[in-house]
Amino acid sequence: MHPSFSIYVTSLPDALEMLLLCRLEIIDWFHHVDNVHGVTDDIQDIRDVSDFMTQEERVLKPEEGIPLYCQRLARIYKREESIGGLPINMEGFCLFDKDHRSSKPLNMAYKAAQLAAPEKADTFLVALRHATVIDCLPTTHFDMIMRVIRDTGIDEASFIRHYQDGSAEDALNEDLNFAGRLGIHSLPAYLIQYKEDALLLQSFKYQDFAEAIEGLLGHEQIQRHLHNMF
Repeated sequence: MHPSFSIYVTSLPDALEMLLLCRLEIIDWFHHVDNVHGVTDDIQDIRDVSDFMTQEERVLKPEEGIPLYCQRLARIYKREESIGGLPINMEGFCLFDKDHRSSKPLNMAYKAAQLAAPEKADTFLVALRHATVIDCLPTTHFDMIMRVIRDTGIDEASFIRHYQDGSAEDALNEDLNFAGRLGIHSLPAYLIQYKEDALLLQSFKYQDFAEAIEGLLGHEQIQRHLHNMF
């Protein structure tokens, strides 16, 4: 589930903390739901699962072909387990079925959560991912999304209003348009910003993050601060 989001480095200690976390390799960046499906290198959410099914899967009836696709998708998720360093359970994975063929509800749900309770939105996203790849619940189903909303403590009426009145979809489209303006066509993608400077990084490697932050802040400044710390 590749990340795509902005990292705001506001100070040198922030930058050093980020580097140390990357070094420990214990971070799984939970922020932007455009990557919740985590299926391909395309940043667009899955509008219809058949777009990503193989010819062998598509020729079958949906109730037969889509489960086969889910099995293949589960193997992709499992291969990514080492990236985040967190366990992924793929037994009984059932994200899509013949009546739930898109990951858009997941993306919409995160945007609606941001609008309804911005302070709880990231907690909701973590819980949504847990429900998807640990509990293997069918989180494309609205009742499952609402279950996570309740567990997170977000006001249900406010969430449903934003989910249904078009405001969440508008917010999602703004995110996709922003990614398009940045020229992001594959994941992962991190926009790292410090004061007036910014750069786009498409990597999971610690050294790439280190070089990016050093480029923004200056190698000598980082080394001087590290010397003072230790």
